[in-house]
Amino acid sequence: MVELEGGEAVINKKSTQQFMPLLSAINAAGGGVKFAQGGIMPQYGNALVSQSIINQMPAIDYKALAAAMAQMPAPVVAVEDINSAQSKTARIVNRASL
Repeated sequence: MVELEGGEAVINKKSTQQFMPLLSAINAAGGGVKFAQGGIMPQYGNALVSQSIINQMPAIDYKALAAAMAQMPAPVVAVEDINSAQSKTARIVNRASL
C-alpha cells in the first residue's frame, strides 16, 4: 500500500530505472530532495516498504490493542448522513463515463 496526494504520479519500474537521474532532478526542482542511493523502495511481496522504516517500527501488542478497542464507544451514524453519501455516490456514478 502506498499513499499518494492529488497531483502525484506513479512511474513503472522500467521507466524509473531508465530515467532515474531525470526523475531525481525533477523531484529536487519541485522542492523535494535528490534520491539517495537511487531512491528506489525495496519491494516486499506486493508492497513497497522502506526497510529502515520497518526496522524502526515497534512490535504491536495485539492484546493491548484489542483491550483498547473494546473500550471504545460504538460509532453512531445518522441515517441522513448515510442517505446523503449514497446520493452523492449515485450522482458520481451516473455522471461517470469511461
